[in-house]
Amino acid sequence: MKLIALLSIVLCLLLGCVSAPRQPDASAYQYHYYYDGRHDDLLTAGMGLSGLRAAMPPTSNLSQPTAGELRRGAYYHNFKALNDLSSTGGYGRLYGIAENQPAISGHEYWASRQLESGASHTVVLQVPDAFNRDQPCLVAAPSSGSRHVLGAVGTSGAWGLMRKCAVVYTDKGTGTSVQLHGDQRLYDINGQYLDAPPNPTSFSQQKQTVKDLTIAMQHAHSQHNPEAFWGLFVLDSIRYAQAVMQHEQGISVTDLTVIAASLSNGGGAVIRAAEQDTEQLIDAVVAAEPQIYVGVQEKPNLVQFRQDQVHTLTAKPLLEYTLESALYEPCAVLDESLHAVPFAFNLLPMKPWLQTRCEMLHAKQLLSSSVPEQWPAEAREYLLSQGMTEDALQLLALNTFANLSAAIGTTYANSYARSDAADALCDVVFAHFDSNGQAAQLSDQTLKSMFALSSGIAPTAGIELAVSVADENVQRLSLQPGYGLDAMFCLHKLWNDGMALRSGVHATLADPALNSKPTIILHGRSDATVHVNHASRAYFARHQQLHGNQQLRYYEITQVQHFDAFLAYPGFNQQFIPMHPYFEQALDMMWAHVVENHDLPPSQVVHTQSRGMRQNQVPALEKMHIPPIVENPKARLQFLNNTLVVPN
Repeated sequence: MKLIALLSIVLCLLLGCVSAPRQPDASAYQYHYYYDGRHDDLLTAGMGLSGLRAAMPPTSNLSQPTAGELRRGAYYHNFKALNDLSSTGGYGRLYGIAENQPAISGHEYWASRQLESGASHTVVLQVPDAFNRDQPCLVAAPSSGSRHVLGAVGTSGAWGLMRKCAVVYTDKGTGTSVQLHGDQRLYDINGQYLDAPPNPTSFSQQKQTVKDLTIAMQHAHSQHNPEAFWGLFVLDSIRYAQAVMQHEQGISVTDLTVIAASLSNGGGAVIRAAEQDTEQLIDAVVAAEPQIYVGVQEKPNLVQFRQDQVHTLTAKPLLEYTLESALYEPCAVLDESLHAVPFAFNLLPMKPWLQTRCEMLHAKQLLSSSVPEQWPAEAREYLLSQGMTEDALQLLALNTFANLSAAIGTTYANSYARSDAADALCDVVFAHFDSNGQAAQLSDQTLKSMFALSSGIAPTAGIELAVSVADENVQRLSLQPGYGLDAMFCLHKLWNDGMALRSGVHATLADPALNSKPTIILHGRSDATVHVNHASRAYFARHQQLHGNQQLRYYEITQVQHFDAFLAYPGFNQQFIPMHPYFEQALDMMWAHVVENHDLPPSQVVHTQSRGMRQNQVPALEKMHIPPIVENPKARLQFLNNTLVVPN
């Protein structure tokens, strides 16, 4: 960190700037905790790797969990949600937290922050006792997905702490707070659900009109379109971390190395932060499977996958391609080419619903064949024509079983439209159902444990997608005709016809022209959630067109999909490879580049090796399955004549 950057921080805080908080007092944190490394710590909340691997989360006072119990539960679930922690999957042996990793003691500072726009986020700064003052470093770790402020503890946060860096987390305006009809209690920023919490979350204070038996969720219903501020939230978290480190720990930030790193939505956030960093707060960026959108080009780039395959690389926003997936995936998954993909067996009881989906798509003229047996293949080909990769088709059964595309599409449509929960776009709502399938109130125990249990996006912690029908009866979306087709058709029509959604998406546009920082982007070719063609390939191609082969490296990993946690399931573990070891390698390479002036390896495709089956068992992951990113790759990614050449 250059001295001029520090001066910029001071001037910004004193004079005001676009992304400055309204209350810039560096010491205005709401909570300060110290963990001694014996009973609790920064790295694993005192559980160690064995505790994180345990079949059940740590016990707590379920009737009124303390902030510490909620934090420990959040660590447990967030580590497991973003990693395959099993030894056979390589965690603890080949990457991640080692079996004998000591606890990491240190200080933790919690704060609620607000930008001048009114958009708010929660920030947590961790400063380990072993902080390296001779080579000071800070990792900015925004949460992935719709998770709360501790969403990155198991990814970039863990790497930073083991590197003896401070780590600052931001929830980027998303999180796990919910609101119910008639319930006046509020969530504190530390997760507790109380009548009068001392530091309630911004979303809890923003009382919504919530209809009976429905649930307002923070990411969907904050009415701020938080994604528009993701980059600013990251920069604000860094600015605040530096001020607290100076004020509370006496740490000089003049020579502080700052690496912004995260996955998925967090990956998109760190890239946006790099583009908006006029104060030179960030030294480098590492983003895995980033949710990023570069907009429509007047002259789009091309992508060449094989010599005989050249396609236009037309980027689409997440909402558009997710709603397309939500429409077509439940039909396409019936194609005979997908009968053996992971989770296909789980769809057998649902087959009549999925066949009805195909019939209804045809009735709405979204499938043209006059032969019903051809409809699944037509739906499959449509998804490919819209930018999904062949490799990603392997995830269609899981996406359909979990109704994942519908959940993402619903959440983001509401967020971009800045909807109140009562708006119920296309009659889609969030609700809880009891064991008899009837809409019911969430239990008090679940509400009080939401911070520990929830991912922030349905289905999670007993919250599901539902529809509110004419008589105000709430029913499961999946039980509606055609597996809920009409709702997804309506949302897709809103995207095609409505300016509210498009203006919301436009506010989130990335601009590769502004990113001149050392940046590593990684993406799995099998990603069926954040599509590689619309996100990383499009961003890399646009950046190369504008900047040439400077600063940015893109590493595409075969046989990697979006969720490492799925590798714990049969079918996934034999076919797919974790992203996390490559994310760690990228962080190590970026550290060596920024601190030790090493060159970054050129952009490349890394061809992994699946574990397969051996004697009817999936063998343990070994180094041969995860070959590293190398200095002299055989499968080099190149941008030539306006074309991104991606080796097969």
